[in-house]
Amino acid sequence: MRLDGAVVTHFLPLEAALDAAVGGSVAVEVERGGAPITARLAVRDLHAVTPAALLQVCGSVLHALSYQQARTGSHAFLVLVLLTVFKAVLHALKSGRCLR
Repeated sequence: MRLDGAVVTHFLPLEAALDAAVGGSVAVEVERGGAPITARLAVRDLHAVTPAALLQVCGSVLHALSYQQARTGSHAFLVLVLLTVFKAVLHALKSGRCLR
């Protein structure tokens, strides 16, 4: 694999190069079926797109899915998660239990 023309064989140099390119782009070259494939990829800040909030309901902690789970999950699964959260909140409110 090449990253901006430099051969990368270990994760740490790849991580360092991607960290240095946040907000920009990198040229990535891989070989597939004996033929080189090159693509220019945008590099985003993972910390900026990862949720950092939570909701406590009567001792339970509900938090958003991570960026990776949200990108790979189906929309039906995300809707199910939201419905489950709303049901838990409504149940806590109706039963008079605490809501923080």
